[in-house]
Order: sequence, then C-alpha cells, then structure tokens
Amino acid sequence: MLELFRRGVLQRGRYSALRYDFCDIEKHAGYVSRPDVWRGCGPWTPEYNWALLNDPVLRRFCRTLPRVLDVSPDNKAKTDFSLAHDLWQNTSFGVTLDTATPSFDWREQMSFTTEKTMKPIANLRPFVLIGAAGGLAILRSLGFKTFEPLINESYDTIPAEETRVRAAVDEVERLAALSPADPAWTTVVDVIIHNARHLACGGLAGLLQRRAHAVLQSAFDRG
Repeated sequence: MLELFRRGVLQRGRYSALRYDFCDIEKHAGYVSRPDVWRGCGPWTPEYNWALLNDPVLRRFCRTLPRVLDVSPDNKAKTDFSLAHDLWQNTSFGVTLDTATPSFDWREQMSFTTEKTMKPIANLRPFVLIGAAGGLAILRSLGFKTFEPLINESYDTIPAEETRVRAAVDEVERLAALSPADPAWTTVVDVIIHNARHLACGGLAGLLQRRAHAVLQSAFDRG
C-alpha cells in the first residue's frame, strides 16, 4: 500500500486500512539498533531503520490511518460479499492486497490466495491481485476467469516477491491512468459476468464439494 501511496495511485481509490505498527515511530525509536526486534522485516542496520521510520512519504501515509470504509478491516465477521455494493460505484477495477506476498520456493512453500479476491468478483470488477505467486492460476483452477489482455497478468508468474509486487503495482498504475470510457474495459464484460455467476450461482460451491468428496474418497480407499 505504501508504494501505491508513494506513486499517488492509492489516493485516487477507496480503501480501508488499520494503523500499521511501523507508524508508531515513538515506539520504535528505541528499537532501531536492536536486530532482534527487526529480524524478518528487512535489512538490519540502524541507519536503514532510521531512514525507514523517517521516510516523509511513510509519515504522510501513516497520518491517513486508520481508514475505514464500511467496516473495520480486522472485523472478519462483517465482511460483505454482496453483489453491487455501493462502495464500488464509480470504480473501474479493484486491487486485492492479499494476506502475504512471499517469494515462491517450491521446496518450502505453496501458492495460495484468500477470500479477499471474492470482493471484486462479487462486485463485478476486474482486479489486480497483489499476493503470492500463482494466485491467479489458483483462481482459474477453481473455475474463475482472469482479465488478460485488459490486464497484463504476467506478474503472477514471477517467483521473487519484490519483482512481482513491483510489476503488479506498475499494472495498477497503468490501469488507473485509463479513462473509464476507454473501450478496453468492455473486453472483460463476459469474464466479469462469468465470475459473478460462478460465485453466486453455485459453481464454485459445487466444485469445492466435488473436490472435497474426491479427497475423502481417496482417503477411504487407502484405508
């Protein structure tokens, strides 16, 4: 989100976000020289951490948080997947920021995506998925369609986290510059309708039930 904000794209959209832990500079000021606190979060030098915490763009971003549209982002019980939610009016596309964006290593990790992709699908919008490598491929395996050539989805095949996220953000920036009247948007109308029907009319549920049944049957056969 910070990179989208840095490029001026996030400010043109609608989003919810909690206040991130890194926004509390006073809390972290005493920790910047302690590698044990920062391990797992980036390069471990006090100079780097001071630069990060004092980044003027990050400070401006943090002043906008928390930001709530419909319900607080941490309130999973009230997630709304209803069709044609009014928050999506006058929008052209969505950006799904998934739970994590790890670099892919076939020896240690698997591709995944989460329920977050269902919001733009339910609300009839194409979307860019900023998540784990292969997330779009998983959606296609579940019977959904994705949005090429309107969206260059090659980012989904990039294993390295930083390169993949940068490519996805580049695509968000390009789409944000398209006029709502650009005929390119009409090329995905059939895809959008297919996805909404697949989600709302039982296609996805039926597919998941069949797969669950096959897994259970396989387990019984081996037993």
